[in-house]
Amino acid sequence: MLSPRPRFRPELAKSARPIRQRAPQARLPDDSYTELVTMLIDGRIPIAVMALTIVAVVVLDQIKEWDSWTLALACGILVLLALRALVVTLFVNRSRAHAFPVGLVQDWEVRYVRVILPYVTLLGLFNFHLAITGGEGVRLLVAVDTFGFCAATVSRGFVRPQLCALMVLIGALPTAVGFLFMAAASEGVAAVAFATVGGLTTIYAVSSLETVRHLYRAMLAQLATKRELAAFARVDPLTGLANRLAMRETLAREIAHDCESASLALLMIDLDGFKAVNDRLGHPIGDRLLCEIGRRLGRIVREGDLAVRLGGDEFCVIQTGIASSSTAEALANRIIKTLAEPFLCDGDSVQVGSSIGVALDDGSIADIDDLMERADSALYRAKRQGGNTLRFWRSTAKLTLAA
Repeated sequence: MLSPRPRFRPELAKSARPIRQRAPQARLPDDSYTELVTMLIDGRIPIAVMALTIVAVVVLDQIKEWDSWTLALACGILVLLALRALVVTLFVNRSRAHAFPVGLVQDWEVRYVRVILPYVTLLGLFNFHLAITGGEGVRLLVAVDTFGFCAATVSRGFVRPQLCALMVLIGALPTAVGFLFMAAASEGVAAVAFATVGGLTTIYAVSSLETVRHLYRAMLAQLATKRELAAFARVDPLTGLANRLAMRETLAREIAHDCESASLALLMIDLDGFKAVNDRLGHPIGDRLLCEIGRRLGRIVREGDLAVRLGGDEFCVIQTGIASSSTAEALANRIIKTLAEPFLCDGDSVQVGSSIGVALDDGSIADIDDLMERADSALYRAKRQGGNTLRFWRSTAKLTLAA
């Protein structure tokens, strides 16, 4: 008996592997990790805003009294902000020029962290120093600067939660300590005001960690949904094989990475006699037959190759890393033999055949459509031979192709 029509299972598609759970994972998928790091690094406006804030605080502080510690810390912060801007600019420009492999993304994250942590440390010391030594106006700016820093850090840095939490604590808690120290050294209304600012700074900094955790979990769920939708868009809902979109993306990727020692084969498959079976037994049986054909194709292809349903009774297989046409010929013969084996339906034997046209990326193709036209041309020749046969697209290129 033909097995019942399978439930839609996108994991059968070799072109995509969707995330099945929504909880945070210790090991992020490479594409999700890359997107998160890009969100973390790609931001130049906060750098400019913080630089202007530091300059304003220094100018206001120096009007009252020359303070070498304030100037030294401010200069260190501005230098690190400049380095941070350089890292951001280089990362953005290079990521737009070409896609980064995950290893290179990790390298850029390390560079960013090596700049951001010293910057946050100096910012915390800067605010601590001014909370103790500054005048009323300076202390007001320090409080505003600290709250603004925390808000900006959480809004962008939550994508890397551990780093974000460390930045918030290093940047904000020294400010709180400075104000609490002044509260202990003051009396009356001033003491209450200092204690209030120090206490609120501590409370906001610590409570923002829960916001970071919440935003990060929401972002992971969003990325999981995005990856699942991308997987659904590349899967044939009837057979669970890859679809035409996944085929074109795979061909584009493989053609771009083709090398001299290995080639790419495209096997276009058309079923012989399927229309007669579909007309005689009905579309539900025809659909179940297509599902069984999809299962057989999925069992035949190698790991790394891709079985595709193009639509109707048309299928194809993308075979990668082959050294000669004999490898593609062997696979095509296995497909013809396997699909020719009868299917049982309600006690009756149902049999179809297959015609296969094969084209190889031998270095002479212009683009994906050129390769597909060659395979279609070979398929047309195979069908003219009466079915259950294969034909190669004829070529005089470097690979010797069968007639």
